[in-house]
Amino acid sequence: MTSQGQNANPNLAFIDRLARVHRPDFASFNDRRLGGAPQLELILAPDHLPLPEDPPNEAAGLLTEEQADEQIWQRLKTPQDVVFLRFPPVAGPSATMFILLAGVSDHWPRARYAPIGKRGTACLQVMDLRNKGKGCLAAHPVARGALVARERALLVMPQTFLCPEETIVIGVHAMPEAHRNAYYGLTNSVTANRRDVMGIAMTNALRIPGLPSHNAAYWGIFETFSRINHRYVELFPATRAITNEAGSCGPNAVFRWDQATFSGEIRALRPIAEGEEVTISYLQGMMDPTAVAHRRHTFLWDRYHFNCACIVCTRISGESDRDRPAIRVYVSHLTQFHREMVLDWIKRGGNDHASLLEFLHVIESGLDRDMIFDPVMWINVARSMVMVYCALHIARLARQWAQRAAQHSRAAIGSDGGWDAVAREPERCAWWGAWGKPGRLRGVWA
Repeated sequence: MTSQGQNANPNLAFIDRLARVHRPDFASFNDRRLGGAPQLELILAPDHLPLPEDPPNEAAGLLTEEQADEQIWQRLKTPQDVVFLRFPPVAGPSATMFILLAGVSDHWPRARYAPIGKRGTACLQVMDLRNKGKGCLAAHPVARGALVARERALLVMPQTFLCPEETIVIGVHAMPEAHRNAYYGLTNSVTANRRDVMGIAMTNALRIPGLPSHNAAYWGIFETFSRINHRYVELFPATRAITNEAGSCGPNAVFRWDQATFSGEIRALRPIAEGEEVTISYLQGMMDPTAVAHRRHTFLWDRYHFNCACIVCTRISGESDRDRPAIRVYVSHLTQFHREMVLDWIKRGGNDHASLLEFLHVIESGLDRDMIFDPVMWINVARSMVMVYCALHIARLARQWAQRAAQHSRAAIGSDGGWDAVAREPERCAWWGAWGKPGRLRGVWA
């Protein structure tokens, strides 16, 4: 799905390729963007298939750390204001130990949750990896967007809490012995004390964007998922330095919390081969996916005490730092003004049919080259591609990009988000056959 010719040269940086491509005339888009006008809305005719919008932002509405801290101070007055709960109650030995504010779990659904157990993580083989300690390899190939593994956490607790160490000690001691041993078996990169419950939590926590009845960030510590690496090179001793052919500033997988099952998921951001190490980004949910190297390095060193030496941080770091802010800007334009941009391309007589495609393929290659696999950014590129290929009535490529959007949607939210329907019938989209004939757009612009 890449364009041909000199602009497709993968060795060119994003800004260099952007300078070579003939960009369409986006007069209406620029007028609305610079004027602060709201996005156009297309009210479709009843027989037309709508293109899905972005998946919901699971972190939207979360309390900031300062707000969560203030809430804790206000609500924690006595020991009874902290609840230690093993949930789901029917999950048996695999139930998670939740540390919660009193009242948070009062209205949680008491449905019959299916057991998960070891079969949920069968695709992840925990191995000793050279110079890296434990890591996880894929036991079989995994397609983009597909579920790699599912697991219940050992421990879930608010990211911001009073007296967290003492609280975690109580929670860990209340676990079944197998869970307690698994918790103490995890790596501690904060201190040398293998029984330091707080150090283990800080090293291994995966971020959960809120729970039912509480819109604050939580930590989840998992027996297997917490073994998944962000590829790195250790600072000391120098003789143990390694070179990575791939890295997790451009990971191949993503962690998401599935509220429906009260469990964690690992989903593939790109195709993963059998025997390939599964990696996630420790930056997920903490900073923009287009963050430049020094911001990533500062966070990883302060939080996890390692220097990242993945391919994004070494081979392409300089060009990547120059390109990433521009990539962020152009993808944000596709997010907010994709209708205006495609409509401008359709209407303007000076635009040839390939101009917008070349522009979109430059953005695609920029994301690929910088290993920015953020699902929502890719959905926005894919949506525009679907609109363009529908306008050119090229069903095969419209289907391919709708399928691609469905894969990224599964990685982000666990479902196709409505894109499978578009892949089945792209001819029903309002944009079908509209190139050079904007009157074919059936609907009302608002």
